[in-house]
Amino acid sequence: MSAKISEEKRIAKNKIHEFKGIVNLIVNGNYNLAVTTLEGYLKKYPGNSYGIKEYASILRQQGYPEEALKVLSQSTSNKNHVMRERAYCYIAMGDYEKALETLEQMARANPQEEEVKSFCRAKLGCCDEVELSNYYIRQASSYDKNKAISYIRNNPRNRFDHQIKIKELYDNIENILGKSSAVISLDFYRKYYFNIPNVGYVEGEPTNHIAVYTFPDTLEIVNMYPQKVSRNVPINDYDKLCHQEEMEKVKTKQIKRESQVDKFNRRYGKMN
Repeated sequence: MSAKISEEKRIAKNKIHEFKGIVNLIVNGNYNLAVTTLEGYLKKYPGNSYGIKEYASILRQQGYPEEALKVLSQSTSNKNHVMRERAYCYIAMGDYEKALETLEQMARANPQEEEVKSFCRAKLGCCDEVELSNYYIRQASSYDKNKAISYIRNNPRNRFDHQIKIKELYDNIENILGKSSAVISLDFYRKYYFNIPNVGYVEGEPTNHIAVYTFPDTLEIVNMYPQKVSRNVPINDYDKLCHQEEMEKVKTKQIKRESQVDKFNRRYGKMN
């Protein structure tokens, strides 16, 4: 009997150890290997709610919330981590009513989940004055770009270099965000890292990186600030993306100009 209990403990210990290894892969940005390892993990431990949740989370954050929900259906667990991920999938799909309903069913909500509930209520147009006192919830209710820029500029925690023009930085990132890679994160908000030389300071030390936060279902920027990035996570090349965006604008203008010439020639005949 004791040998059987000892074997069960060994299996349980291995399961936890393997799962921690998967979480480390995700934290360090090794997403492809994390997915492959998760697939093997779930074959070895079918129905494991923690493995299923992590697999679904990666799918959702890579833009596949419907597929993520299908993965979550493989778990019979109604524990908070599964319910939370299910709600996040509904939010990514724009179904805030189902998301709120799912969050309300959770046994015990932490402060972040309470904020997510407020986010859903804001999207549904039924949040109260207390909720609207929160900057993020106000922005979820009715996004205002100028207020976002003001918040980023005036937040004392956002230690940008004095030469950085916040509005110009915001406009540039807004233009390239759709072509940028987000970080797979435990956070509710979408997070992007950009490499910008001498952008600001973290705890008095200079850094070449900023973190940009958006709502999970849009590209609306709600905050950005200098941050140190030491892990192997996706870091977007700000200068390269801005250059590509500028070249595409020039190309679009040229195409429009040429099409107008073609239109003139078709109507009046080519001039000699």
